[in-house]
Amino acid sequence: MFGINGFEFLIIFLFAFLVFGPERLPAIGRVIGRAIRQFRRTRDEVSDLIRDEVIGTDEDPESVKETFRDIERMLEGPSDGRDGGGRR
Repeated sequence: MFGINGFEFLIIFLFAFLVFGPERLPAIGRVIGRAIRQFRRTRDEVSDLIRDEVIGTDEDPESVKETFRDIERMLEGPSDGRDGGGRR
């Protein structure tokens, strides 16, 4: 879970117990649990949407992959930090 072992989790729990106290710790746990569930739900919805869009196309899967690569290159931008648009 999150790349931590049991001992590290125990240390984090004890630190949180000392900082927040026994009264507030359950409420904080609930809030964190809700946030994680919402994040996972949103991630699954986006993943399903992308999967449905890719599967629902009549295009060749290789052309879809190339389109995603083009989008990634556009989002990364030029490597020298300039926009390359020619405007100053």
